[in-house]
Amino acid sequence: MARRDWRSHKSLFILYISCIAIGVAALVALQSFGKAVRVSVEEQSRDLLGADLVVKSRFPIAGDWVKDLENQMIAQASEKRFASMGNFVDNKKPARLIQVRAVSENYPLFGEVVTSPRGGVALLKPYECLVERALLIQYKAEVGDKIRLGQQVFSIKAGLESLPGESMMVAELSPRILIREVDLTSTGLMGFGSRVFYRENFAYGEKVQEKELLEQLAQEAGGEAIRYETVTQRQENINKVSQNLFHFLNLTSLMALVLGGIGIGSAIHVYISRRLRHAAVLRCLGAPLAQTFAVYLLQALLLGFGGGLLGVLGGLLIQFYLPEVIGQFFPVKIPFVISWASVVMGLVLGVVSTLLFSLNTLLRIRRVSPLESLRIDFDVKTEKGLLNFVIYALIVLSVLLFSVFSSSSIKVGLALGFGLIIVFALLLLSGKVFMYLIRRLVPHLLSYTWRQGLRNLFRPQNQTLVLVLSMGTGVFIIALLFLVRENLLYQVRRTEQDSNPNMVLFDIQYDQVSRVRQILENESLPIYQEVPIVDLRLRQLKGQKVEDLLAENRKRIKKKRIPLWTLMRSYRCTYRDQVLKTESLVEGEFESRFEGDYESERIPISVEEGLMEKLQLELGDHMTFELSGTELPCRISSIRRVEWMQMRPNFFVVFPDGVLNEAPQMTVMVSRTPSDEASARVQDLLTQEFNNISFLDLTLVLSTVNEILTKVGLAIRFMAGFSIFTGFFVLFTTLMLSQRQRLRENVLLKIIGATRKQVTQVLLAEFAFLAILSANAGVLPAYLANYLLGKYVFENTVPFNGSIWLGVNLGLLALTLLMGFFFCRGFYKKTSFEALQSE
Repeated sequence: MARRDWRSHKSLFILYISCIAIGVAALVALQSFGKAVRVSVEEQSRDLLGADLVVKSRFPIAGDWVKDLENQMIAQASEKRFASMGNFVDNKKPARLIQVRAVSENYPLFGEVVTSPRGGVALLKPYECLVERALLIQYKAEVGDKIRLGQQVFSIKAGLESLPGESMMVAELSPRILIREVDLTSTGLMGFGSRVFYRENFAYGEKVQEKELLEQLAQEAGGEAIRYETVTQRQENINKVSQNLFHFLNLTSLMALVLGGIGIGSAIHVYISRRLRHAAVLRCLGAPLAQTFAVYLLQALLLGFGGGLLGVLGGLLIQFYLPEVIGQFFPVKIPFVISWASVVMGLVLGVVSTLLFSLNTLLRIRRVSPLESLRIDFDVKTEKGLLNFVIYALIVLSVLLFSVFSSSSIKVGLALGFGLIIVFALLLLSGKVFMYLIRRLVPHLLSYTWRQGLRNLFRPQNQTLVLVLSMGTGVFIIALLFLVRENLLYQVRRTEQDSNPNMVLFDIQYDQVSRVRQILENESLPIYQEVPIVDLRLRQLKGQKVEDLLAENRKRIKKKRIPLWTLMRSYRCTYRDQVLKTESLVEGEFESRFEGDYESERIPISVEEGLMEKLQLELGDHMTFELSGTELPCRISSIRRVEWMQMRPNFFVVFPDGVLNEAPQMTVMVSRTPSDEASARVQDLLTQEFNNISFLDLTLVLSTVNEILTKVGLAIRFMAGFSIFTGFFVLFTTLMLSQRQRLRENVLLKIIGATRKQVTQVLLAEFAFLAILSANAGVLPAYLANYLLGKYVFENTVPFNGSIWLGVNLGLLALTLLMGFFFCRGFYKKTSFEALQSE
């Protein structure tokens, strides 16, 4: 009986299957892709780092411990990294801030530097370089062109495609140029104030035990500002980053699955309502209640299995395209790998989700009596009471279990599951509130046809709330993506305002300040800030030496450790006599000037509140810094809150005026140029005189960030598209199932005297109100979520962007009307008599 009934409704069942298949496809594709990433990271582990061990420092790496380390290794490659200005000699475009990497001839030890033409570092001869291919395209440069780095002109030997262990996104943030290490001195860029990062790459010998080696390294070099990274640590870092990305994408695929469950539950609700008389006839013919129930239960199970199977096949197909969409975020080549666990999970999810969301409707069959077959029209109410509560509890529990099973940990899975439930609850509440308000307030203001169209949304069995929830979820995802994008770009875009800076000049030496100031004044450019910067090293914390703190830190549990970067970093500090507008005093008193003797009296300093928390400090605690071998004893006199998103120099530690004024220092100047041409002109003038000065053009930063967010948004929209498609499949299915009901209503309207124009207006009103309800039920929670993200995560308050609200409403209105008229186009082809005959 189930099979025969299936054959007579194949076209409808295919739609039902599609609802659940989309969510299953998203989960299967994501889980299989995640396995492929993990396999790639394991197989290409050495290539991820280019070495077995990398030692990093802000200062030249030297000492007896380095010699001991070299003796245990079979190979070593050196690398120096720093930011500088790259100026294409034959190009009139302004110089660009780039990442210079000076490498030894045997770099990398593992993996490959991919270039075009091929050859890597081995291609380089004296005063030749490899230039990021994206940079060549941007500046329309070719192999053989010249580029100036400091005092030296280099010839471009090849385009740089990729480096071991670095994703394509690194090139977007900071274009790279590779030169030979022996050519670095000729550039003149290694002087005082140069922020160079030194890296030594090592390949293990046969007898090296990594754990013992790292313990030895921590003991012997613990007092120096070095960091180290192994292949295992790089694997863990990449897996952690990929898991964070997958957690969000997994949330969107789970959302699509739940939407599919809601959609198929809604479709089966309408379908069962139309099959109740058939169930009553079966009862008249002597079929037991259990047998009648089993017919429709089998259909639901077959639908779930079919949806799961179609979703698995679709997910494996989608996995072919995922590397193109999100593969650029990973520093490994990702093969096609089938995760059989995800295949089984997809089939199970298809069956279980269909059954759970349909069970409440299927239980209506239990209330059908043989007498109902004689009634012209009847309906059986949905199951209520304790059993109804149990069904909804099972749905919630299943969502949490699915989320945990598809996540990396129970904690993350529960967080995602509860987050998903909260989102749906918020959207459901929003939809109910809007439906209540529009039903109570709007009808009195409209004409009869529009009131009738609105009331059609509240007809029995219309599933309006399900449609609002389904389409509202898609709207919520898309609106939130655009709003978060605007949130991230907000602070950067503020540089476009005339009162905000858009250019930062840094690495200005002490004897160059007056001349740079003169050039800016001659070009009529304002100087918003002139900030001196002094490099200091932290030596003591609350009277305890940093070396002792590092040893003690390793013995603490992870949660109570002080982050290593706070103890070992080089602190770039400044001095001034006031708190800036981008800062606020949290506690204590800011000391504007210090005229005492620091040998007998501690210097009052101001520390940023986040650093205070990480270093586990309080107001009044003592810190000791080192300046060129001289110790500076300090006392924390105030705590500041810093707006780090502001495009100005910000500092963890600020000294009062009068202490560091004569110390070796460099200066950062903040200015504003009115146009790209003015920016290029001032950069050319400064580059001709001072090859060490670097520029940060914030308008270029804006465009770069915008491009990166566009690529990130593409990946997220790709996964969010599953939820949106599911929402429209639910709309498509529900409209098809309710087509017969709408036809009857419109025929009755025509019989009692309604014109074709009035019938059209009724349909138009129904679909228009449905679109407006769905759009606002989704977009307003998105605005709320964006506001909370801005306040508690990004720490800003973005102005209301009405264009997204308007665009969502108009877009969904157009799509809904188009789909509605597609289904109702046949209403006008039949006469009233023909329509009644078909009934």
